[in-house]
Parts: sequence; structure tokens; C-alpha cells
Amino acid sequence: ITGNQVTFKNPLQTDLPAVNGGYELRNMTTIEEVGVEDILFIGNWTSIPETFVHHKNDVHDYAWNALRFRLAENAWMRDCEFRDWSQAMDIRESIGVTIQNIVISGKPAHASFITRRSYGLLIKDCENTTGIAEDGDQQTPTHHGPGVGFSGVSTVYLRYKLSADQRIDAHSGSPYASLYDLLDGGHLLNSGGPERLYPNHGR
Repeated sequence: ITGNQVTFKNPLQTDLPAVNGGYELRNMTTIEEVGVEDILFIGNWTSIPETFVHHKNDVHDYAWNALRFRLAENAWMRDCEFRDWSQAMDIRESIGVTIQNIVISGKPAHASFITRRSYGLLIKDCENTTGIAEDGDQQTPTHHGPGVGFSGVSTVYLRYKLSADQRIDAHSGSPYASLYDLLDGGHLLNSGGPERLYPNHGR
């Protein structure tokens, strides 16, 4: 910082238009180098003898949430499985997180990966097998596939395997500079998120 001029080490992923009053820089306190590896997480969504219905009630949407990274920097998760959860992995207000070799399996539910208000996330070589019955028949998969939302910047999904009828999820709140690369299966897009927070995705 020199006077009122700030020089960033890496380029910003968006333009900063002039605004009345200018901008305010603040420190974001994070925990660093936190990792989770080699764990099978088992939820209890199977205890409800109902097929998932989106926004039917809080039990259907949110009763079993596995893991959240919040205010984490240079963090990771690898070689884990989430079985029978309402929502598997939630990353918020974090920087430089790598998620690798994760399987989301079991009873189809609400959401797989939720990413919000974070910068520079890499989710690679992960797979969603929800909706595949033991006999191999395809059923409705987890509702929200690999997602971006709510001002997330530079989120990358690389070599992600979706269930056959699953969609990627742009969950509104103007995420931007997202990359979905070499995905397998699924459909192109699910317009998720509340209408009052549209657009689903920024530039």
C-alpha cells in the first residue's frame, strides 16, 4: 500500500468501477492449512422413509449436513466419501481450497457441493453416485449438483462425474469467473437460488 494506491500480487477477477465513497479494504482472519482425509462420513437420511422432495420441509433439505469449511485458507479435503447426507460439503468465505477424490453416494438428497463467497476453489476428480440403485437402475439424483453461488470467484470443477440426470448448479448471487472443465454425465444447468438474488451467474 502506497498512499491511497494498492497493488495486488495477483490480478483481480473483476473490474472495480468507481463508486461514491470508494472502497474499503479489510483483513479477513482465516485458519490456514486445515485438511481432512481418508474418512467415510455416513449420515442418517435413510432413516426417513420418503423420497426427497425439494423444499418440502427442513428435514428434506437440511436435516443432515456433513462438513463446512468457513474462513479457511490453503485448506484441503481428499479421499473421502459422503454417504446418505442431505448436503455433503459446504465451503464459504474461504481462499485457496482444494477438494479432491470425493464420492457423494447413497440416498439422493438436497445438495452435493455448495460454494459461496470464496475465492480460488478447486474441486477435482470427484463423483456423485446418488440415484444409482443396487440393481444399477438410474433414479433421480441429488437435486443440486456441483454448485457455485453468492459472489464466489474463480471456482473450478475439474473432471467431475455427475449422476446421469444431475445438473450443475448456478445458485444465484452473481458468482463469476467459474470454470467447469471435463465434466462427465448430467445436464448443463440448473437455475438454482432465490429469484430476488438473480442473476444466477455473473460474467
